[in-house]
Amino acid sequence: MPELGSLLKNFEDVIEEKECRHEGSPIPAYLKGTMLRNGPGIFKWGDSEYNHWFDGDAYVQRYAFREGKMFYSARAIETITYLKNKKADRIVIGAFGTKAFPDPCMTLFQRTGDQENRKISYRLASWFQPTEITDNASVAFQRRKRAEIACRLVPAVLYASHPQELGDAVYALTEVPKMVPISTENLDVGDTIHCSKELFAVHTATAHCHYDREGNVYNMGSRFGKQTQYVIVKMSPKKEAVPSGAAPFDASLVASVDHAPEGPAYYHSFGMSENYFILMESPLRFNMLSMMMNQLFRMRSYQSTMEWKEGVDTTVMIVDRRTGEKLPVKMQSEPFFTFHHANSFERDGYLVMDYAKYKRAENLDGVLLENMRKPEFFNDKDENFTPYFHRMIVPFTVPEGAAVGENLLKSLPWAGGCRAELREDGSLWLTDDRLSEYSVEFPRYNYDAYNAKKYRFVYGTTILRGDPKAKNGIVKIDCDEKKTLIWTVDNDNQLTGEPIFVADPEGKKEDDGVLTVPVMTLDGTNPYVVILRATDLGEVARSVHHSHGPHTVRLPRPLHHQAHHGEKGGCVKDKFRPKQNV
Repeated sequence: MPELGSLLKNFEDVIEEKECRHEGSPIPAYLKGTMLRNGPGIFKWGDSEYNHWFDGDAYVQRYAFREGKMFYSARAIETITYLKNKKADRIVIGAFGTKAFPDPCMTLFQRTGDQENRKISYRLASWFQPTEITDNASVAFQRRKRAEIACRLVPAVLYASHPQELGDAVYALTEVPKMVPISTENLDVGDTIHCSKELFAVHTATAHCHYDREGNVYNMGSRFGKQTQYVIVKMSPKKEAVPSGAAPFDASLVASVDHAPEGPAYYHSFGMSENYFILMESPLRFNMLSMMMNQLFRMRSYQSTMEWKEGVDTTVMIVDRRTGEKLPVKMQSEPFFTFHHANSFERDGYLVMDYAKYKRAENLDGVLLENMRKPEFFNDKDENFTPYFHRMIVPFTVPEGAAVGENLLKSLPWAGGCRAELREDGSLWLTDDRLSEYSVEFPRYNYDAYNAKKYRFVYGTTILRGDPKAKNGIVKIDCDEKKTLIWTVDNDNQLTGEPIFVADPEGKKEDDGVLTVPVMTLDGTNPYVVILRATDLGEVARSVHHSHGPHTVRLPRPLHHQAHHGEKGGCVKDKFRPKQNV
């Protein structure tokens, strides 16, 4: 079985774009633009090393499609966090699963003297200084307007950030309220934007925003305090230019909702239908005392303040987009966790929610780097931490005379295995339905045409751990028929990244288009991007990375991708700074 060690080492910059070798049929003419992938690519500074897969400093890869060819370049993104770590040659700003390393040259009490004024001050060592919040935007991207990207590619990012197109640039996001503008032409970066200073005071934010058809962007974050709340914000792009470092949008508060009594939950994404927001409040909760101490001192990592609460069910929290009010009916399900929501939509008086489900997440120790580097990582078939694609259905009304224990979906012909049972206290107990036998993560669909609408097809990547005969690959799930197609890689030393759906502008069906899929290799062979027909997962073409000089090209394991709408990127160059030497 493969080992991930080669993908969890520091990656080198590829500044000059390289043309990749084409294999197969011609690339469709409509496949043009720039696909970005974001994720951790720097795992070690000096003698200090990150602990968690989510921690590595952001490394963005650029795939430019033009004239039937693909060109590749990549760079570590020079955020404030990156530059400080580089200057000190150690991790000086903590991350999700890694606390900052104290300065080895400082003693417990450091004495500093002002010779001119003959003043002497004492202060505690660096490990007792207040924690600086990272701007390591390595999760995903946020884009500007859905109308501008229809049938085109859109940029993408890894754990800490999603690209976000607001104003003139693409913005990489992390799970704190900071955005980093990135040029899609050369991957230069602009000044970090501190959203909580200019907009609403939140401490965390997802890297998975949603968009409406008017071009507005929605995101959810948490505001910690005496009464922690989940906050939903609507962002509208400003028409006028903004100075460097300023937020390129106007924002308004849509809703603020209290958490369940068991404490605030950790979440990575949320769902949005035409009229509702959805949050799965899992048993993965924050210990607020640990959180408070972590805010004051560098004592623990962010991850270590979380705990899986035994005996706590998942609360399904639904908020009305029109009023900002949470639906009054209490809704719960068995304990589970989801990183990624797929589509959510309303149909015939019911709310349908799709997502990749884990039975248990513990405190996400499953993707600590020390565990991922072990040879047995792929042999461990842990069903609790293996994601499967599920659907949940919620009725908007409870019929008069409904009996306790009655399944309110029993007369719904398309409910499948979903159930919604009325309980004695008037609450609903929800049972979801698994839609595919294959494990699925990073679900994607035809977002621009079908988000918040009834849809049929979802695509994802599968990692079939624990089965020596299985190969990794890409799956297509027919949500209506509960049928799955799969495209598999050549051998078990290859892993697929997140599939990006690109619609055929002349297509008439939901799945008319192609998928662009990066394929990473673990045995030193050249990685490639495969282009698949979305209709049947038939292979159209490959763009294979060349080896340059004595080095073999390596691709890191990303979390998320997105594709830019323009052929050249459309970013304002004077807002970006070139690569710096520190």
